[in-house]
Parts: sequence; C-alpha cells; structure tokens
Amino acid sequence: MTINDTRTPGDDEDIEERHDLEQPDDLGPLDLTGLVDLGPLLSEEEYDQEVAAFVAESAPELFAVFCDYGEEADGEITAWGLQFHGHAEVVTLDGRMHMRLVSAERALRAFARQPGVTPRLVWISPGPAAQTN
Repeated sequence: MTINDTRTPGDDEDIEERHDLEQPDDLGPLDLTGLVDLGPLLSEEEYDQEVAAFVAESAPELFAVFCDYGEEADGEITAWGLQFHGHAEVVTLDGRMHMRLVSAERALRAFARQPGVTPRLVWISPGPAAQTN
C-alpha cells in the first residue's frame, strides 16, 4: 500500500486545531478518601510475613499417583501432580506424559486402564505425614 502525501510546506498552518476535552489549569490535590485504605505501612519483616502467609494459602496441593499391582503388596509411584484451584497438573516420572485435568481424581482414570493396576492418590502434606485416598 502506498500513501501519497500531497501537502506542501506551509499547509500545516491552514489546519485548525481541535480540542474536544477541556482541561482545567489547576487540578489541585488528588483526593483518594474512601478509594484506598492503605492503613499503616508495614515494616519489611511484617511485609515478608504477609507475603509468606499469602503464598502458603495460595499454594497448590502436592500429590503422587501410586499404582498397586495385583493383589500382592507391590506398587510404585507413577506420577506426581499439583492440585491448583480449578485444575490439576500431572507428570509421569519418565516425563513422557503431562496431563492438565479438572481435578486430581481424573488422573486415576488414565492409570486404571491397565489390567491388574489399581491407582490411588497419595496427598503430600507440608509436614511429614501423608494422606491417602
């Protein structure tokens, strides 16, 4: 596309300036009363504590997909996952399969397709204990 500009020097003087919005010369101080309640400013240590608490509350839940084989006490961890608010991410140990699912429980379907395999979720708590379901 080619644009031809047919104006010649001096044509700009014929262009009328247009101002749609009138701007006051002095706006004065900006009044944020009622819009933002900042409260007292936090110290660096207090801010770090607030951030740590927020991150802990927002953290996804960690789980393993453990597959039991047959009726013997034999099994292995086949995948790890993270349960976020609204979805789960699951990755097999060998990294060949990555799933994004609506929930951690949906991962069980993928591993239950093999005969003699019973998958289960093992939830890892932040402490030393784990929960199974």
